[in-house]
Amino acid sequence: AVALFNRSPSAQPISVDFTQYLPGREADSTTTTTYTIKDVWTGTVSNSTSSVFTSTVGAHDTVLLTVTATES
Repeated sequence: AVALFNRSPSAQPISVDFTQYLPGREADSTTTTTYTIKDVWTGTVSNSTSSVFTSTVGAHDTVLLTVTATES
């Protein structure tokens, strides 16, 4: 799980690079890693081949994500 915290009084875009937290997911030109990202509270699911994910987090709010990486 990944938590994005916003302590500021206004909404802010917050980014996370999954390669920092998922061992063995460094860039490899022979495979494509797809990240499945689920917002735990809203249930929104998105898929991305980019290791960097950005979410706008409301003022004094938190976004909680689960992340699954699949190589192909």
